[in-house]
Amino acid sequence: MVRNHGKESDAPAPEGSLEQRAYAALRDALIQGGFPPGEKLSIRRIAVALGVSPMPARAALRRLAAERCLDIAPGGAAIVPLITRAEYREITRIRCLLEPEAAATAVPRLTGEEIAVLRAIAAEAKAARSSGDEETYRRGDRLLHQRFFAAAGQPLLLSLIETLWMRRSAIIAQARPLLPARPDKDDHDALIAAAETRDPAAAAEASRSEIERAAAYLMTRLRFPDDPAEPVDGWTTLRRING
Repeated sequence: MVRNHGKESDAPAPEGSLEQRAYAALRDALIQGGFPPGEKLSIRRIAVALGVSPMPARAALRRLAAERCLDIAPGGAAIVPLITRAEYREITRIRCLLEPEAAATAVPRLTGEEIAVLRAIAAEAKAARSSGDEETYRRGDRLLHQRFFAAAGQPLLLSLIETLWMRRSAIIAQARPLLPARPDKDDHDALIAAAETRDPAAAAEASRSEIERAAAYLMTRLRFPDDPAEPVDGWTTLRRING
């Protein structure tokens, strides 16, 4: 937290500060889908959970709200966004532009050592999913993509991608019970193979395919706030009316 005579400053918090640590922890939790849709994030509860005072917790929540990763209720409370079907389509469409670009740009820059690390992360994630450990799989999936995209050397691009991951937090939380049953599970083989063969086009296609397949699966199984109400069973209604 940067202060000026006891007041919060708009200057970025320095690395290692309590505000930066609180922001990083909340950012990680959002990416992992750690909060259900519509949950109100109390400053006091967040401060206690992170072991900081309310001030850095408040600043971190404000920063995430400014980045549109959280919504602000009329009373000023930070809330995990309720993602509509239309917004999820938009998030997916933008991810399909940004993430393939990051993957393709990263491929020529990845060293043999970095590819070996990515291969190991992918193998561990695949083993976790095979054993039914979806949470460990999700952490590995996120780490693999973050490290892969970071190799592109475009921090702004990576930040935009991570912001979209945070914005869809409620979808990940809702989808958690559905993910183990997904038939076409991502095992990252195509992405790793593209890195090993130094094929940017293949890396872009692998990235795009992962996003589109996951979105298609969830779009057919989740209900969204803007979905029409389920049709009324006319026969059941008639029986109720007639006693």
